Amino acid sequence: MNRRWILKSVAGLGCLAAAACSDQRTTPTGPDAAPQPAVNAAPPVDIGGALYKKETPEELAPAISPSADIVISNAVVRLDKKQLISALVDGNIEVVGLPLPPNTPFGKDDRNLVFESADVSFQLPYRRLREGDRVPGKSIVCVLDDLEARVQQEASVNISKACDEAIKQATNAADKIQETVRAMQKIGTAASNVELAQNEATLARYRENVAQSLKEKVKADGDAKRADAIRYRHRARTQDGGIITKLMREPGEYVKAGDPIMEVLSTDDVRVEGILEAQNADAVRPGMKVVIEPSTPAGPDMKIGRVEHRREVTGIVVTAHKDRPQIVSASLDNTLLIQDIFPPAGKPRVAYRVQLPAEAQGVRAIAVTGDKVARHLIAAGGEDGRIRLWDLANPDKLSEKPIREFEDTHGSGVAALAFSPDGRFLASAAGREVFVWSVSEGKKMYALQGELKDAVTSVRFTPQSTLVTVSRDKALRVWRLGDKGANVERTIDHRKGNVDCLGISSKGGRALFDQDDGRIDVVALANGLPVGSVQNNGPAARFANLALFSPDDSLVLTAGGDGDMKGELQLWTAPAAGGRGSERKRLVVPGRSTPTCAAFGPEGAGWFVVVGTQTGSVHVWTSSILSQQAKERTGQVTAVIPNDARTVRVTVVTDRVADTGTVLQDKSSATIIVKPGEAIAPPAPVPGSATAKTGGGLVPAGGALPPTAVVPASATLPVVVPALPMPTEKK
Repeated sequence: MNRRWILKSVAGLGCLAAAACSDQRTTPTGPDAAPQPAVNAAPPVDIGGALYKKETPEELAPAISPSADIVISNAVVRLDKKQLISALVDGNIEVVGLPLPPNTPFGKDDRNLVFESADVSFQLPYRRLREGDRVPGKSIVCVLDDLEARVQQEASVNISKACDEAIKQATNAADKIQETVRAMQKIGTAASNVELAQNEATLARYRENVAQSLKEKVKADGDAKRADAIRYRHRARTQDGGIITKLMREPGEYVKAGDPIMEVLSTDDVRVEGILEAQNADAVRPGMKVVIEPSTPAGPDMKIGRVEHRREVTGIVVTAHKDRPQIVSASLDNTLLIQDIFPPAGKPRVAYRVQLPAEAQGVRAIAVTGDKVARHLIAAGGEDGRIRLWDLANPDKLSEKPIREFEDTHGSGVAALAFSPDGRFLASAAGREVFVWSVSEGKKMYALQGELKDAVTSVRFTPQSTLVTVSRDKALRVWRLGDKGANVERTIDHRKGNVDCLGISSKGGRALFDQDDGRIDVVALANGLPVGSVQNNGPAARFANLALFSPDDSLVLTAGGDGDMKGELQLWTAPAAGGRGSERKRLVVPGRSTPTCAAFGPEGAGWFVVVGTQTGSVHVWTSSILSQQAKERTGQVTAVIPNDARTVRVTVVTDRVADTGTVLQDKSSATIIVKPGEAIAPPAPVPGSATAKTGGGLVPAGGALPPTAVVPASATLPVVVPALPMPTEKK
């Protein structure tokens, strides 16, 4: 009996296991799978008509296959090639400066200009050099007193000119004597042999004078060249372009040959070193071309200044006042702080505070109506679960008393707020509660039912009458909104969960999605598929807290977590379809305080970014700072060296650029982009090899390359002497 019962139990368990396996096999998974309803999902409800007028969603370009580029983020720039500019001869320093280019206008009384002592007419100015100045390669940076060399050069030139005149006169006289000798030879015996001999002797002397003058001219020209070479050695030059890091001598000081004058940090050949995981090492080889994206750090605009809350800043919004946007920040210190950073002409920038009622116990969330709404409404959610509304029609003053307190309350502190595009509705979140409110009546219309398994951290309306919620159950949900209720239209799950506030594009077609610690995907809300990404590879470069689109969707702002990115935000160019966004600026918060919230100012020439921090400060980065973008640099992999059992160190040398204003900063961060599909640059020719004999490069399959040059047999360079005039014998 017991044995039969055991056999039946085993058979039953086997059937259950088989059914479970069957279900697992037939349930579609992966990014292309259609969203499946949750097991405990609430049944659909009648939501009625659309909550507000829908707009056509943005058209997304077809996403190409994911980029196969190898991204090495947080690589370190190394400017460790230093040039020591030294004196080549003994002498007194006259000028430490850079010659102005020809045809450059200048003022003789400019204190930044200096002249050589020999330049008595002030025609060849030098720009005075100081530590920190940038200098191009192969340029004069210091001039020593070369009076003796100039005197020698001038004397040699004068001697050469005198020799030219002597050669000319002796040649003319020799020509005349030559004519006389020829005439006497025609007469024959009628001419005196003695007189003929005397003329021939005179002709020989003139020719000897010409030869002697030529000899003296060659010597004078040689002395002039030697003097010119000495003058050349009185001018110290750079080899590569760079930055002056140390000036060791000043004008008027005496130096000996070999004494250092200045130290220049080379910026032409820049090394960039990054760490790559060992499994990708085989795809990166020396000679491969790469792109280097500089990460240029920038502090906030000090002309704007900053304001302080006493406790953490929990929310920041920017009002839609035309030409005069206001920054409104909320804090756990139970205040709203309004900054007027673009006041009318003649008025100072001001900031004023609004103290909330004591029962609010601190502000957790804040929202503002957009540019499509006539009224500038501000909603603030308190720790007491209540929502209060202010009207900021007058940007010069916000009333201490709200115009409305919503009737119902949440059971816990309000964590997120958002206005609908038309400003008629408000969404709020507190814990797992999400309410939709009528703004005009201040009443709750309905609550979102089911699905949510953990606290909601962000809510965003779209122009398609949907609401996007981000929650700590690591899911992003799209809710179809009606005038009676809401249903889940799509769930995009498997978030990493480090970023509480995820942005939505202005036209409602895309959302930012924290795929993992170092990657933020741009996903299509219509199907949940990724259409691009921004990446920070490496264990010390994590995303946290927020990821936002700019008002025109062309930029993405992200915040870093603990580690190397603590206290920093990154401004990215939004990725194209299927591509990867490139970092264009790194915003460093003073004191490396953790960013808790941020907002973009309105698009246009005066756009800005405002950031609130955990320590209570609010900082502004204006467009004048954010628009200064470092240019990408190209380079070549020079070494791939094992670093440890799991990683390799990749070294890249950048290509030289003519513009010294685009130098990378020493010890700054950069991203190396390696394209494994690109061809490797040909290796340098080895002396004696077939490649070297063809003049460099590789021999094509069709035949040998034509020779470009031949190395001379002699190991010494010939001395080139200008051709000198010689007397010719006339016939």
